[in-house]
Amino acid sequence: MKILRTAILLFGFIHALLSILEGSRVLIAGPAGDQIVLPWLVTYNVAMALFSLPVLYLVFRQRSRGQMLSLSVLAAHTMVFLVLLGIYLTTGQVAGKSVIAMAVRSAVWALIFWQSRIAKR
Repeated sequence: MKILRTAILLFGFIHALLSILEGSRVLIAGPAGDQIVLPWLVTYNVAMALFSLPVLYLVFRQRSRGQMLSLSVLAAHTMVFLVLLGIYLTTGQVAGKSVIAMAVRSAVWALIFWQSRIAKR
């Protein structure tokens, strides 16, 4: 179980780093090609990725605050996913790729929260 837990947290760490790098590139240089980009979403992704790094550390160290903060990250990602899905289904003014990416983020953080709960038992 410890290997699975470490793998999930490592995946979350890599995902956060990639979000910071790619999001920062888009914020600085602008989007590539004719992509639909919501500036608030890119800013959100970078900010949450930066916030998630210490949260991942706290979960890895099995601190009780890590469990609470991982639930906060999961809730935030889930709310943004629902907003993006609503925009996508009603107006189509958001890229399907963005909706899928937020669903993946939500799923990853659901696993991280699950691992934080199991580790505390």
